[in-house]
Amino acid sequence: MKLHFFKEAALDYFKANVKSNISHYSDPDNSWVYEQYEDPFEEIEIDCEPFDLYIDSENPTKMDLENIKILYTALKSLTNSQACDERLWTGLAHSDFYNYTQARWSNSREKGNMKKENYILTRYFYTQDSKSKFRHTLAKLWWTGKMIYDNNNLQDPLHFADTLGRKDMATRMNDVFTSNFSRNIHLLRPFLNVIDYYDLSGKIMDQNYFRSLVQYLNIVGGLYLVDFLEEDRIETMLKDRVVYYDKYGPDVVKNIKKKRVNIHSNLRVFSKNRNNKFNITIDENNLSYFLNKKVNDVIEYKNDELTILLIY
Repeated sequence: MKLHFFKEAALDYFKANVKSNISHYSDPDNSWVYEQYEDPFEEIEIDCEPFDLYIDSENPTKMDLENIKILYTALKSLTNSQACDERLWTGLAHSDFYNYTQARWSNSREKGNMKKENYILTRYFYTQDSKSKFRHTLAKLWWTGKMIYDNNNLQDPLHFADTLGRKDMATRMNDVFTSNFSRNIHLLRPFLNVIDYYDLSGKIMDQNYFRSLVQYLNIVGGLYLVDFLEEDRIETMLKDRVVYYDKYGPDVVKNIKKKRVNIHSNLRVFSKNRNNKFNITIDENNLSYFLNKKVNDVIEYKNDELTILLIY
């Protein structure tokens, strides 16, 4: 299949003239691109069957969900280097998938909330900024497919797209792919398996639980040599954490992180045995007693009961 990417000079031209071209991004087709710049595209031959992206302007979440599967499956042979080339994604958004890009954002609340120029630069133009991988209309489909591709599931290796799309897809994608662990399938797979486990058993992970588990797994990734942990063990740790949230509440509530103890935290505690207050610094020797505890928690430590008064 032949696809079209921008020539370098054409890319520079259209990037420099976004402001003067704002009105054209409402045009029904991309004929204006050819009117402004003669022969702007080069063809690239991709070894795949011809494909079209799914369009349902009334349901943009479903568009993302279905097209992760369609686009990544079709273009799986792209190298990481090719998939980081702004000429490719920016060119496709102005050529083969111009109509799709328009349709994807036609009913988006975000479109009205962003300045028109910023909206165009974010959704039609790919940049070297790592955030562009998951913001550009087309690049995010490919990179999401790349990150969630599950070689353990031969029948449906992109099944985790359904996990992300089951509730608040844009939020779930943002939370996962801005996290430290998302580039490690050894962590990402058990995380998404646990989300599946609860979603499919009727306990849909709401935003507070979801973000709290992301935060918790980031901590786990920093404390353990995770490549030596069995994925089943990671899943058990995450499920135990959900039980903890059911009892004490999630770590993140309405976008506010509850302050919990981590490595290098400094604590002000009250000792029951000594009947006084003192400070403790958390290190590798005492972390297991205090990890993720919060203010007012009581910890049994060295034959004493310590109440956390302050975390700083």
